[in-house]
Amino acid sequence: IISDNGNVGIGTADTHGYRLAVNGTIHSKEVLVDLNYWPDYVFKKDYALPPLSEVKTYVDQNHHLPEMPSAAEVEKDGLNLGEMNKILTKKLEELTLYLIAQDKQVNELRKEVTQIKQQLTAVTANKHK
Repeated sequence: IISDNGNVGIGTADTHGYRLAVNGTIHSKEVLVDLNYWPDYVFKKDYALPPLSEVKTYVDQNHHLPEMPSAAEVEKDGLNLGEMNKILTKKLEELTLYLIAQDKQVNELRKEVTQIKQQLTAVTANKHK
């Protein structure tokens, strides 16, 4: 159905003001979504990565990640795929930064453990002399 204003409804006459409304499944080889910006800013030095303790508190209180829609919001309003991909990319990039920080911390702790083992070995060797 093509309305007077040019909106198209497939399987529905009500386009809810959208240029294209489909009542059913859409199958496609590809979908291109134009976005104004992409969250690569997460990797800039001045990006304030929230501490994991703050993320945990938010998740404990809200039962979803910050900036992600809640299940109730998705059920009520649907899901904007372009926006969701942007949010998911941001969360993945933040997760990568957390992992890089954890890896650095683990490596520092390994060095510290190695030093402590060497010191312990030296102390133990001196006691047996």
